[in-house]
Amino acid sequence: ENVYLYTSSLNETFGDFTQNALFPTVLLRAGEFAKRNLPSYALIGKENKLTVFEDLSEDQPLKLINNKFEFIPITTKNGMAVNISISGPEAIEKLKAGNYKLFSESNLGVIALNYERTESELEYVYDNQIVDELKKCGVKNINFNTIENGQSVSVIDLEKPQEFWRICLLLGLLFILSEMALLRFWK
Repeated sequence: ENVYLYTSSLNETFGDFTQNALFPTVLLRAGEFAKRNLPSYALIGKENKLTVFEDLSEDQPLKLINNKFEFIPITTKNGMAVNISISGPEAIEKLKAGNYKLFSESNLGVIALNYERTESELEYVYDNQIVDELKKCGVKNINFNTIENGQSVSVIDLEKPQEFWRICLLLGLLFILSEMALLRFWK
């Protein structure tokens, strides 16, 4: 919780802070920050409790609403605080990453749900390590081609013994002509 302390007198004989344009701004911002807000995001499946400080009715369940989807999370009530859990197998299975409205009888706020990204951490392997691993698996012919100085991938000349597109084209035409001949002369 936030606590704001103003240690000066508001009397006009003490100073002109109450007449300054900064005074209503300070009061307004203190009021805005005193309201307990939802976090802007949460991770799906991670044990984190979202706390909503609203007096919610027992009849209307709390829902996470996306454009295409509605999910009723597990909630626990502790006085005026309602803890929302988005962990557990049901939440992991049904929730998708995206923006959700927190809705009961009215819109309580918006929260972004994301997946945990620890499995997306990249590890880089050098070409000699790749060659060693492939040789351990029994692969013998290993060749690396690199792209340097911004050249296109199509410039890399792959070692092709023959091009088969001409043969396929000729065979296709031959089969079409033979089918036409069979249909015409076979009765």
